[in-house]
Amino acid sequence: MKIINELNELKRMNKLTSTEQGIVNYILTNPEELEKISSRQLAELTYTSPATVVRICQKLGFSGYSEFKIKYLQEVNQTPRMDQINRTNPITSEDSLHRIVNKVAALEITAIEQTKKGIDLDQLNRVSELLNQATCIDFYAFDNNLHLAKNACSHFLYAGKQAVIHDSSNAQFMQAFASVEGHVAIIISRTGENPMLYRIANVLRERKIPLLVLTESRHSSLAKISTEHLYLYNVHRFTDMGTILFQTSVQYLFDLLFAILFSRNFENSVKQNEMYEEINEYHQFYKEPQKL
Repeated sequence: MKIINELNELKRMNKLTSTEQGIVNYILTNPEELEKISSRQLAELTYTSPATVVRICQKLGFSGYSEFKIKYLQEVNQTPRMDQINRTNPITSEDSLHRIVNKVAALEITAIEQTKKGIDLDQLNRVSELLNQATCIDFYAFDNNLHLAKNACSHFLYAGKQAVIHDSSNAQFMQAFASVEGHVAIIISRTGENPMLYRIANVLRERKIPLLVLTESRHSSLAKISTEHLYLYNVHRFTDMGTILFQTSVQYLFDLLFAILFSRNFENSVKQNEMYEEINEYHQFYKEPQKL
């Protein structure tokens, strides 16, 4: 579970009372103090009650404050330190080329690390098995996410899996209606609230197609109707480099799934790619001696 993002998500979606909001704000801004205090002391510092503290912990899926504090502090201590980057407006007009080079690298590393922390290995195994057993993997995505889906679709083909993505929304709807047993659907949505993708998802549900939703929030409309929700790291403001962070998170998750599928079908994948290299002009160019 990605606790810090879950707390921010509860705030963003107005799922907290005013007293709960005060507790969450304190937790997020004072992690070093949390290690030293009990639930009663936290309640006193935020002018609330121990029962309210426990209720927030339970909203996040923990049995109580003690379990929450252990997991939360583990996550805080594992979070990469990005001393050179401000969380707000990480790239500014004052940055030199050298600083931008380092900042973008740090941003992308952060996106990968945060996505990695949100991975549940048991869930990853279930998802990998679904994809491995599928006769066809259908992708559904629009706009910038469409390009990410196309790239993943191409990679999955190299892992020996039949994969499909269409450009137009009409074709994606027809793709959903044509899905039959053996197909698995993957939906990419930054917000999890795209109305067209939500309608497509309901068509797939009616046809009993397993539905993997890649988005930030498990509270989103698409995540709630998914077979499996896979967490993606996201920052909402464009000036906070949210687009870079989200796309890097998506790319990492798809690279991970590709690698697992390639590993599970290693001999067949290698054989298929060797056959492809035999007839592909690009590979032939580098295999044959070049005339000077």
